[in-house]
Amino acid sequence: MSGKLVPTNGFFEFKEDVGFTSPSAAAQAVMGTSRNGRIDWVLESNGDTYARWQERQIARAQESLGASQVGEFAPPRVSS
Repeated sequence: MSGKLVPTNGFFEFKEDVGFTSPSAAAQAVMGTSRNGRIDWVLESNGDTYARWQERQIARAQESLGASQVGEFAPPRVSS
């Protein structure tokens, strides 16, 4: 990845598209150390972490599909 990440206006920017397997792998490439990408990546627009953004996306999907279609289960019934 040498030479693909360059300083630009006080930030680092990739000169070309680079694929990563996870947000943590991307954060590790940028920071050079083990990182938790879910909390390291932050939206400039509102300061939310990637984790918070992802949680909102899941909640929206659950609302639009209905909870029963996305893996929520009702508690088991107990017969007496």
